[in-house]
Amino acid sequence: MKNLNKLIITLSLCATMLLIGSCNEVKSPTSKVATLANTSWKLVVMNGKQMRKGKRAITLNFSESRASGFSGCNQYFSDYALSNSNDIKFTMIGSTKRGCFPQKITKRERRYLNILRATHSFRDRGDHLILKGGQGKMKFIKQ
Repeated sequence: MKNLNKLIITLSLCATMLLIGSCNEVKSPTSKVATLANTSWKLVVMNGKQMRKGKRAITLNFSESRASGFSGCNQYFSDYALSNSNDIKFTMIGSTKRGCFPQKITKRERRYLNILRATHSFRDRGDHLILKGGQGKMKFIKQ
């Protein structure tokens, strides 16, 4: 009987210890949305081509669920969603419709927006951001 009581007490103590140990607060993993939200970036490389200094830079700004910026001639805006640790999708991309000259500015802007539409992954390295997709790859630096 003494051994049975010792066993019951020991098992009760073990169960109590397990319950106390499992009462720790569970922290949710940091969301990538939080790391991109409220950040601003400047395009420095598009499909391997360095962007020239002195020109008005192409930019990308993130809020909680929206992206916006300057695309070389026009202002643009978009919804975006992150699904895994590095998956990103830009949707509902729109822009102002200003005409720009010379024509190469318009071509560069179109190329940028096409790459953005096809983007499916990103890497946030703190001081720079890489976007990749079916139309190419872009590198931004933090502003």
